[in-house]
Amino acid sequence: MFSVKTGQSAVKLDWQRRKQVVFTVRNISGKTMERVQFALDTGCAIAAACVHLHDDEERRFAKGVLRQYIVTIHAPDALFAEDCFFRLRVFDADHPEESMAVSQAVHFSIPKVIERPDHRTQKTLPLFVTGLLFSGLVLAASAAVMWDGANGTGVAQSESVVGDEPGVEDEAELLATVRVADSEQPGAVSLQDVLLNTDEVPVQNDEQLAEAERKAEAERKAEAERKAEAERKAEAELITTASGVCADAFQGRIAWDRQGSMQWVDHNLNLMCRGAENSTEPALCFKTVMHGSLDNWWDWEKTMRLCKGTSNAVLTLQCYNQQLSQGHKRLASIERCMAF
Repeated sequence: MFSVKTGQSAVKLDWQRRKQVVFTVRNISGKTMERVQFALDTGCAIAAACVHLHDDEERRFAKGVLRQYIVTIHAPDALFAEDCFFRLRVFDADHPEESMAVSQAVHFSIPKVIERPDHRTQKTLPLFVTGLLFSGLVLAASAAVMWDGANGTGVAQSESVVGDEPGVEDEAELLATVRVADSEQPGAVSLQDVLLNTDEVPVQNDEQLAEAERKAEAERKAEAERKAEAERKAEAELITTASGVCADAFQGRIAWDRQGSMQWVDHNLNLMCRGAENSTEPALCFKTVMHGSLDNWWDWEKTMRLCKGTSNAVLTLQCYNQQLSQGHKRLASIERCMAF
């Protein structure tokens, strides 16, 4: 249903213990996929600690759409490993246990010490080539002097050419001659090539990477807020009176806040019970999270978002805890496990 490709099957960390891998994802199912999400499957515990997917939010993929996803490897100084790997997995948000596509494995190692490259180190011409060229120039100059002397230009000119120190123009000409001649040597490297070509790829410093991560985080939060606002508008249309097994499990039995308020408005009851009108599982999920946890991060809105419409409270909470253990943030974990 999806094509997931990367041109790298093995990567090497730079001196900052970082590396980025780009994956190209295309929808080849022949239809629009509404709730597509991504996750990293890692081959070792160390990989799970230092490999990060920049965008794991739910996306809508139209038919034939192609997108790129970036995975960053950043290994702390205390970590090292001989061989680790990871894969990018694509799945439907409604069925996170079923993969729609999995990339090839990307292998990497984390050495104990990574030496910082010395950008001042440059390739030099072989000494014997430089010596031969310089000797050739000297002989050519001597021949020119002898020719001039034979044609009556006098010994004084000969002494001037041989005895004077080479000036700036002479040195520039010599360098140009060496560069041209050396470029004709099989397998040799010219001075121009040494100056223009380098094996070192420019890397971002810590501040630049941190700024990029801050921007990505801000974009994810803005996207989540837009989605939440769209849902709130859609939910505002629910004005029918709540009734049934699910609604009865909430009304007058479970407080919707931490102050003990048990009177629920019909809008919220309809939202919690939609798709599970004859089940008490949404009520069990809400009560367990809101009143069985000492974590004040949870409020009624976040709890409703996780538990609304669930058909199995236990599986929903197991899914949420599993997502946290894999390094996903809380809101992203809620999104992955809604209506399990």
